[in-house]
Amino acid sequence: MRINRFIGVRRVVAAIVVAAVTVTAIVVPAGTAQAVPGIAVVMVNMQSGRYLTIGNASHTDGAPAIQWTSLPGYEQRWNFVKVRDEQEDYWDEWIITNAHSGDCLAIPAGSGADGAGVIQWTCATNPFDGRLGIDDQRWWIWYDWLLRGYRIMNLKSGKCLAIPNGTTALGVQAIQWSCADDLDQRWWIS
Repeated sequence: MRINRFIGVRRVVAAIVVAAVTVTAIVVPAGTAQAVPGIAVVMVNMQSGRYLTIGNASHTDGAPAIQWTSLPGYEQRWNFVKVRDEQEDYWDEWIITNAHSGDCLAIPAGSGADGAGVIQWTCATNPFDGRLGIDDQRWWIWYDWLLRGYRIMNLKSGKCLAIPNGTTALGVQAIQWSCADDLDQRWWIS
């Protein structure tokens, strides 16, 4: 009888915790990426089959986003936070933060060059709209029904997140490249 009461109390406490987390998820403002509860996802390049990762679980601004094999840590887990909601889903603007460092996935200095390496950087507040993430930290994300997988395009450069030539080599830095129908620019997000 005591065991049944203990299990019953544990179930009630668990239900209260779940309810509290659910309410928290509803009332947290969308502009606070580090405070947004949720499930951090992995991003796997469709061509290479490798995971987008912040190397050595770095917290440093400018640390490269590389590809690596599956790891148990949060250095290859990502949170997607919508910072602008448009009527057409593919024009919604997102920031992508690393679950380990809390920093934003970014293009250094807003470069428009093909081949510019993707990095993490402290998330900034956009001075024009007050939302989290400046243009080189914001991304358009949409599902490609033809080739499957997600395209992830930087708002500032208009270029897509890619793995150079779809190489499978470990430690290769992700880049931006002119968007094309190539699998090295497609991502599984799960």
